[in-house]
Amino acid sequence: ALDSAYCSCSLLFGVRRPVGALAHLKNNLRNLRNLRIAGTPKFSSSARILYSDFQMLTISRFIQILLTGLYTGLLVADRIGVTPIRPQLPPSSFVLYQQQLHLTFGKLMPVLLLGSLVAGIVSLILLRKSYRSVAFILTGVATVSTLAVIILTRLINVPINETLMTWQVAAPPENVARVTGP
Repeated sequence: ALDSAYCSCSLLFGVRRPVGALAHLKNNLRNLRNLRIAGTPKFSSSARILYSDFQMLTISRFIQILLTGLYTGLLVADRIGVTPIRPQLPPSSFVLYQQQLHLTFGKLMPVLLLGSLVAGIVSLILLRKSYRSVAFILTGVATVSTLAVIILTRLINVPINETLMTWQVAAPPENVARVTGP
């Protein structure tokens, strides 16, 4: 449980000491609860802004990790499960499969990638005051990597998929394996 708390705290909050991070979070939640119950502020407006930034940072990091994880999971599942079988398909089955896959993933992938990119940018903005921290650097690397994936996808995958969508399932081109192969 302590290892789990340490990992969660270090990933979500950028804190290395699990006890300190959990105590800090409990204290902030207690202060917020007291504020609502008593109706009078227990901390200054600048402290409320910091707490709001902390919540927003936690949410944006969670969204970035979730969306990037879903995208990566889809790619790994395709690589492990489908890629070995794809070359064995007859050309017409290959074209049908790829077109249906493109119709489904063509709607899902931009949402995952752009959502991850936006969440990363929000996290970087919220972490800008600690731009030398490990959390800022790793978030920056993840955000730049997501941007690189988007650029490569647009330059390489999208033209291939657009060409593939023009093919007829009943009469696929003779050079399907060469055009779509590695």
